[in-house]
Amino acid sequence: MLLLRSFRFGCSRKRYSQGEFFGWFFSPSALTFLVFGPQFESQYLFNLLGGTPEEVPKNYSERSPLNKAAQITAPLLLLQGTEDKIVPEAQATLMLEKIRSNPNAGKCEIIIFEGEGHGFRSRDSRKRAMEEELKWYRDTWSIEGGKV
Repeated sequence: MLLLRSFRFGCSRKRYSQGEFFGWFFSPSALTFLVFGPQFESQYLFNLLGGTPEEVPKNYSERSPLNKAAQITAPLLLLQGTEDKIVPEAQATLMLEKIRSNPNAGKCEIIIFEGEGHGFRSRDSRKRAMEEELKWYRDTWSIEGGKV
């Protein structure tokens, strides 16, 4: 996770991205995705991490963003849909809690998008996500700007 090197990054946002690999792999939503998901993504996690959790459990643990979340000190905005079958809302909430558990953490906020899945589909949600992200950058970096 690049935010672990906060001296290089002033802030970031995380939009519906994986927080925890090992637990996710064994979840019903992951199994459904791995079996019935798009073919180009069916081996994605295995290729990314060098094998299955049984083959390389250390890789899953070491590369899980959730296991490193408490080390993040740069400000982070989380954008998450309530209906995400790939990255459940609970992962984003847990990421928020882990980051906030560090007394040296920068500000961390979460914005939940009701009814949205993995990738915001509705025009209103996409617009709101962009507006919230722009507001986040302006607030974090104290940038004056026009109407959001």
